[in-house]
Amino acid sequence: MSTVDRRSALRLLGTAAVGGATLSVAAGIASPAASAAPAGKPRWVGHQPGKVFLGVSMPQGIGVVEKSTGRLGVQRTFFGWNEGEREDRAVAADHAAGRLPWISYKPESSGRGGWAAIASGAHDKALRARARRYAAYKKPTVVTFHHEPTNDGTGSGAEWAAAYLHSRRVIRDEIGKSNIRFVPIIGDWAFNPRNRDANAGKFLTREVLAHCAFVGVDCYQNASGEGFDSRLGRILDFCEKRGHPNKMIGIGETGCTDHYGAPGAPRWWTRQWSWIERNTDRICVVSYFNSGRNSRDGVYWPLNETKAKMAGFRTSNRSATAASRLR
Repeated sequence: MSTVDRRSALRLLGTAAVGGATLSVAAGIASPAASAAPAGKPRWVGHQPGKVFLGVSMPQGIGVVEKSTGRLGVQRTFFGWNEGEREDRAVAADHAAGRLPWISYKPESSGRGGWAAIASGAHDKALRARARRYAAYKKPTVVTFHHEPTNDGTGSGAEWAAAYLHSRRVIRDEIGKSNIRFVPIIGDWAFNPRNRDANAGKFLTREVLAHCAFVGVDCYQNASGEGFDSRLGRILDFCEKRGHPNKMIGIGETGCTDHYGAPGAPRWWTRQWSWIERNTDRICVVSYFNSGRNSRDGVYWPLNETKAKMAGFRTSNRSATAASRLR
């Protein structure tokens, strides 16, 4: 059975035997005999086969968060075009703590034409300076150029793809072999067939897919009730149809909230982590959006929404699947 057929069967039947263990999709709870996907070989610098880097995005002080969650494996942080010093400090702090840094930056201008300017070479001097900073990073670091580009009016998908590939090329040409790994991030709605404007393919071209360590996705709980099996399954299918059947996914942002009712945030999260544990051959990083920045009208993403929600995340972080430290 192909990867696509197997995922379809899981979604249709609701239960499946994986590695000799039964997973109830309806309940989202694995039996004690459940085991993660086979470890295999590292797929990118920093990757730990059979493990998933679990951490947070936009924390209000990573040290404060870790008092409740335990030591985290990844921190995703966001920077402006000219915030190199702040970016370097954040990366150094993550490396010192044994976390994988996943940093995001946007072009000099996020207005229309900003991507075209990058692709034209107009900002190559700044990109080379960025590269020289990156050359000093002694441990694996994930870098994203303009996350969720489908949400911004900076240009077309083709212009974003050209800018992504050009910035990657300039940085790599400047420093050669390094610990930097480039990863695009697209919101999962851009892949959803119910979205009449779904346009992920205009951004994630075959060349972009060929030149990224893994595909980054932002995927939050929503009113549809769909979990990662369906929503990330569509993206795995997307990659497979474009010639990348083994491309991994990293979740740049995710979140859950009691706003959507049953099953409630703690149980929703437990279901998703259970699925992740069975798919460590395809899922490598998960960063929870632990910030109220995108909260709205009763939708509260931070882990401290309830004690049960924090406890569920803490249990996942203490599991054997969560990578405890960057090597």
